[in-house]
Amino acid sequence: MMHLFIRLLAPICLAVALSGCANVGTDNEGSIYKIDNKQIMSLHDPERRFANTKFRRVGVLESAEKQFEIYDLNFVNPISQHGMQRVAIVEDSRFIGSYQTDGAEISIRKNGLRFVDRNIGTDDFMPLESGVFPQEFLINGVVRSLEPNI
Repeated sequence: MMHLFIRLLAPICLAVALSGCANVGTDNEGSIYKIDNKQIMSLHDPERRFANTKFRRVGVLESAEKQFEIYDLNFVNPISQHGMQRVAIVEDSRFIGSYQTDGAEISIRKNGLRFVDRNIGTDDFMPLESGVFPQEFLINGVVRSLEPNI
């Protein structure tokens, strides 16, 4: 009985322990496999938006000898047809967080991210200093917080 308990619980404990800090997980047999960044972001989805989100990899931002993968996420509620746009950040298969961007075009510039919204005429630049993303930043005239989910 104890062997069955350990066999069932060990993969779950390993996956939970590694979910936010590594790029591996376990399957039902306890075998270890690689998790891609979309799967990592799905672990940070308390609102259950993942299934209705389109993901676009913007590219890699380098700062302070770190590499961050940047993603443009566009969610559309299938019932109301309302949506939300976010920029998500992953470093070494670890989810850093995301900011709501409300329709801005996202691009990578040297040492930072650029957010342009031609509809309202904004052009915001988020400098990335010492490889640390700011907890708050002005995007399209609104202060946005770095959130721990997509």
